[in-house]
Amino acid sequence: MTIKRFTLGAVQSNCYILHINNKALVIDPGYESDLVLNYLTNHSLDVEIIYITHGHFDHIGGVNQLKTIYPNASVYAPLLDAELMDKDYGIQTIEKVMVDFYIKEADFQVLPFSQKPFRVLYVPGHSKGSTALYAQGILFSGDTLFRGSIGRTDLYLGNFDELIHSIKTSFYTLPEDTIVYPGHGFQTTINQEKKYNPFVRG
Repeated sequence: MTIKRFTLGAVQSNCYILHINNKALVIDPGYESDLVLNYLTNHSLDVEIIYITHGHFDHIGGVNQLKTIYPNASVYAPLLDAELMDKDYGIQTIEKVMVDFYIKEADFQVLPFSQKPFRVLYVPGHSKGSTALYAQGILFSGDTLFRGSIGRTDLYLGNFDELIHSIKTSFYTLPEDTIVYPGHGFQTTINQEKKYNPFVRG
């Protein structure tokens, strides 16, 4: 499996394209981007899934463009962040995001991407419905855990205690050599964060 990171927009959010053969999973396309579209075209990729880890503007702004170009792609998003994808408030004004499937926090969910199924982890704190994707050896943490830092909790429905609990119970129980691909900044590992993250050590 190939993983390609794009850093997009004014707040430098990460969009990831994962592909196996010609099938692609796009995680958090936060802005419309020619770089993303050109990569998909140049590699002759068919977008199978578009996954939204949480509903903040810098992770959803390019979803509708991709869905329009790849209408057979399935768009998944957390149910508890649904209002953020159809609402004007404070820092974001958006059109309704074209979501096909909302994921309920109480359900055990597996994202059926090609030969690499991902388990959906419900990790509230940065937003009410924040999620992450985990497959053996790799974690896409959204804006919950960063290299040496954590996600903001001062935004609408954010909660610091929930975020710390999410990291400790959902992330820090994973194998320590798990590579973490965050929503902003550079990759890290679970071991690195457990040892050195000043906000939440294991």
